[in-house]
Amino acid sequence: MRTVGPIIRASCSWFALLMAVCFGLQFSWMPITYGQLKSPKQPADKTEILPRWKFVTGDELGVAIQGVDKVIDDQGNAFKNERNYNLRWTVESVDADGNARMAARFDRIQVHHEKPRLEYDSLQDSPWLGASRERDDNAFLYQFRAMAHCVFRFEVNPRGGVSGIRDAEAVLFPMLYTPGDMFALPKRAVKVGDTWSVATAMSSGNFLTKGRARYRLVSLERNNGQMSCRIDGRCDSLERHGFAPSQELQPTIAQGKFDVTAGRVVSEKISTQAKVEVEPGKVFSLVSETVRWTYSLEKQAEPVPHYSMTIERGVPRPIVLGGVRVKEFEKPIETLLIVILFHEWSDNNKNREPDIDELTGIDSRFEASESPNFIAYALGLPDALIQYELVDTNGVSLGKNNLPLHGPNSFMMRTIKGLDPGVYFVEFSVDGRYVIRVPFQILTKVEVPKLPRAADAVWAER
Repeated sequence: MRTVGPIIRASCSWFALLMAVCFGLQFSWMPITYGQLKSPKQPADKTEILPRWKFVTGDELGVAIQGVDKVIDDQGNAFKNERNYNLRWTVESVDADGNARMAARFDRIQVHHEKPRLEYDSLQDSPWLGASRERDDNAFLYQFRAMAHCVFRFEVNPRGGVSGIRDAEAVLFPMLYTPGDMFALPKRAVKVGDTWSVATAMSSGNFLTKGRARYRLVSLERNNGQMSCRIDGRCDSLERHGFAPSQELQPTIAQGKFDVTAGRVVSEKISTQAKVEVEPGKVFSLVSETVRWTYSLEKQAEPVPHYSMTIERGVPRPIVLGGVRVKEFEKPIETLLIVILFHEWSDNNKNREPDIDELTGIDSRFEASESPNFIAYALGLPDALIQYELVDTNGVSLGKNNLPLHGPNSFMMRTIKGLDPGVYFVEFSVDGRYVIRVPFQILTKVEVPKLPRAADAVWAER
């Protein structure tokens, strides 16, 4: 089975390349990039600080990212592409040295692209909403859908160095969504005016960027016994692979605020400019600006996925299991299709028919050593043609199969084998009409690595 990852299809042409450049510029250098910005003069503060991330097992931290790309094409036409992300970091464990194992998942992804046109909001993207996968921009639509469903993990040390990213096959440049893409904290205690630098590197698929980031502690702020500091910096791109052959890149500059008392980045603003040859003789100008910040979150469990719908005149109308009604029906439900992903089935009552309470691990995440199972219950659809299609992160079909019915009330179980780690979708149709899309993720089976030292992180002090 082909590997699923954030690989951009060649048919997307210049848009795919530009998207990669936007990600590589707009995010990959932002936290590790704080430009040489002028700051107002103030009395020198000789206090030395040693800013460090502070992680507590069980804590959840919200992260908001707002990115805007302003592009001028080779004909002088201007357009703007925007992306907003809300994600949460969950601290799963912390060792005695403050190194943490964390999980990241997206609460919401919003995309507004003027060229080519693409509108996406993960909270409005109902699984009952179909889409033609023949259009090139739907490769990105499915990638955003896959990101919205993905949970990935990483290790991070108190200076913000990240290593061991896994289960992120569906995320383009996953480092962008970790503390490793925020400014690297100094190795030793510093005071206002002190500087430090680190080498940086980031990769995703065929893309690789390397550079050097330089930082300066600009100021200290005290308020009600709390201390924060402002850091600015600059990152120069020294080496890039997989991007456009001809690029003129300006250094990325940014400002950030770190809460020394709480031990976390509060906010940061990043900007950069570039000229990119997206096709031979076709040069686009790009200005990228990004703002992001962190905030406290209440711990929230991921909902257990159930997909249930009634088919009225061929149109699926969703309902929800567990007694929660999405829609009041004026008449009794005559047709019903229920789809459930699960790990194992135990026929406890020996009737050879699966009941929901006999399904173990109703979930949408599976270890690499497992094969995902799904069961489809069909009621009142005796003559319907029910089909399911396996689709990858890019919206590419990996095969379509029929589900044979056995009377007016039927159940069908299937096992999907041979999948590489990544996010996939199973799309169901009834009589040729799309009815539902069910996502699931295959996790990487790995030995739990040791927590990272500073020298093992993505950046390394020189």
